[in-house]
Amino acid sequence: MNRSPISSLSSGHSRCNFLGHFVHGKIKGGVNELNRDHKDKLEKFTLYLRLDCGLSLQTIEAYSRDVSQFLGWHESDLRSSAKKSVAEAYLDWLARSQVEARSRARKVSSLKLFFKFAKQENWVEENPFQDIKASKGIAPLPLTLSADEVSSLLEAPALEQNIADTVMIRLLYATGLRVSELTNLKPDEVNLETGIVRILGKGGKSRIVPLDAETTRLVRYYLEHIRPERIRDPGAVPSNLFLSSQGKGFTRQGFWKLLKKYGKRAGIDSKLSPHVLRHAFATHLLEAGMNLRTLQMLLGHTDISTTEVYSHVSTAHLHETLKKHHPKSDTE
Repeated sequence: MNRSPISSLSSGHSRCNFLGHFVHGKIKGGVNELNRDHKDKLEKFTLYLRLDCGLSLQTIEAYSRDVSQFLGWHESDLRSSAKKSVAEAYLDWLARSQVEARSRARKVSSLKLFFKFAKQENWVEENPFQDIKASKGIAPLPLTLSADEVSSLLEAPALEQNIADTVMIRLLYATGLRVSELTNLKPDEVNLETGIVRILGKGGKSRIVPLDAETTRLVRYYLEHIRPERIRDPGAVPSNLFLSSQGKGFTRQGFWKLLKKYGKRAGIDSKLSPHVLRHAFATHLLEAGMNLRTLQMLLGHTDISTTEVYSHVSTAHLHETLKKHHPKSDTE
């Protein structure tokens, strides 16, 4: 009889309510109401911000408001809006409307990300805001979790003897995968003999991430004892590594819902998302002494400037530690 590996380990809004909170009909400032197509695309964008980017609700609301304002201002189909001349005219309108420089910079960032997503979805051919420069304010540090919070999160499914959920959450934290990379992961992309995961990331770029011994053991147990029991039709086995209890591959939304359930039980649901676990992976490795170049390869970042934001989080952690423990720190 095989020992369950679980013994070794010491919901938010509905989709409709969540998206409806950010998708506006009438926009303040004299711009027009969004049409149905624009609303649908904005719903998909807000879901992407939450699940793939792991942004806070306040940031998503600001981004959604910025995109809504632009779409209502131009009042045309999205492909017609995806022109640099339109982008420049919009910025000129904002300046004449006496919108502050910092707010204009944020709107450029919002629209740059929106059209990047729109291009990935083949809604447009070009990102009209890609080369537009705007003075930047101070970017907020990414949300992350402490080591104790991660431990509490991992213990939540373990206490229910839910091995499959434990494996998924532990693998996400152990590798720093994006949620889409986790849900699309295939069994043959995990080499249990070498303890290596091969990931097909953004832009079709491949990278490898090592697994620790305990995560490797848990994945092996899942593959040998849990996944076979979830296969309903041997003639049509899903290619996904992780299958739901219904024998289907997880969607990003399905995994986010699962994660929020355990986050609530661990007392950290207010700031938890799959991307926050990716932030925790990166921050904890930097705090343990990993260099930025190695972290860049593990995360699959093309530009190291994307990785550098975690050094600021790590520095903030050092300041807090110094303030807490240094005998001459100001305790007032």
